[in-house]
Amino acid sequence: PDRTLRVGPEDAVEDVAVREVRPGDILLLRSGDRIPVDGEVIEGPVRIDAGIVTGESSLVTGETGHPLSAGMLNAGDGFRMRAARTASRSFVAEITRLMEAAEGTRARYRQLSEKAAGIYVPAVHAVAAATFAGWWLASGDPWRAASIAIAVLIITCPCALALAVPMVHVVAAGQMFRSGLLLRDGAALERLAEISHVVLDKTGTLTTGVVRVANPGAIGTDALALAAVLAQTSSHPKSRAICALARARGAARTVPGQPVEHVGLGIELATGEGVLRLGRAGWAGAGEGATVLDRDGTVLAAFEFEEVLRPGAAASAQARARGRPHGGAHPCAVHGANPACRNRSSRMLHLSLLLARDKPVSFPMSI
Repeated sequence: PDRTLRVGPEDAVEDVAVREVRPGDILLLRSGDRIPVDGEVIEGPVRIDAGIVTGESSLVTGETGHPLSAGMLNAGDGFRMRAARTASRSFVAEITRLMEAAEGTRARYRQLSEKAAGIYVPAVHAVAAATFAGWWLASGDPWRAASIAIAVLIITCPCALALAVPMVHVVAAGQMFRSGLLLRDGAALERLAEISHVVLDKTGTLTTGVVRVANPGAIGTDALALAAVLAQTSSHPKSRAICALARARGAARTVPGQPVEHVGLGIELATGEGVLRLGRAGWAGAGEGATVLDRDGTVLAAFEFEEVLRPGAAASAQARARGRPHGGAHPCAVHGANPACRNRSSRMLHLSLLLARDKPVSFPMSI
């Protein structure tokens, strides 16, 4: 964002440019606002969409002191945060600097082309000068000699040699960025011919980031309708998946009362037939594992979820592997989901999925 709300003395709120935010400033984030700078939560709990950093679609629950990175989305109620860095030193600014550095990096072939151009240009000018002098002496016509010399310059112009390689590099870096690939080093384009593994981030790359119910056949219509009553009050991806399944199956029901959402746990609704809970199994009193719909300790339905694959994701990854010479590069993927989700994704993608419940920074070390 370009502007944000800063809390001043006596809780006065002012609209300021993000570039004016300084470390220690208190900022007010409304529901749906992007985090403008890196910082931390002053008072939790909060619900954050950290997909820009982690690549995961699931919302993150943070308490007081929870670190925040610029670009994250406030998916819950409004809260206050304390800025830790200026906008120029934020996570988003670092990504921008990496992109600029990649576009400015001189790859080996680019360096060779510039060295060749450095020798080629004076040589061409010397040949053109010799051509002019020779034709002038031979014909006695300076205009004809000049025309032939200019023709030599045009034909032997090193523009293609001097400009083609860096131009291709800049265009390729821009196209990769628009496709979601960040090029950190210009020499990486040259090393593509030597790769042995193709490592893909699952969420948002092979998948759309949209969650759906993976076991719809195991969910009864009545239980699905009850779950939708609770889920429709939440913006959580899993809640949206339950509501989408209920709409597709025409499962609808009206239950009096106002559901209450417990951040990081689930949704609760007190009815005349008992207390309904939709959320973490442990919180609902039904053990650990799945997301469940529970009434007074009795499980009415257990939901499993999976992400929607991008069209042709598995076929594309396998085709890229088959297209490599000498057996092809081995395709694999990394993600931060739980082991159950990893196994389902592995079967769907026909790939080796690594590092379930791991942090993105450890992916390169493991590979």
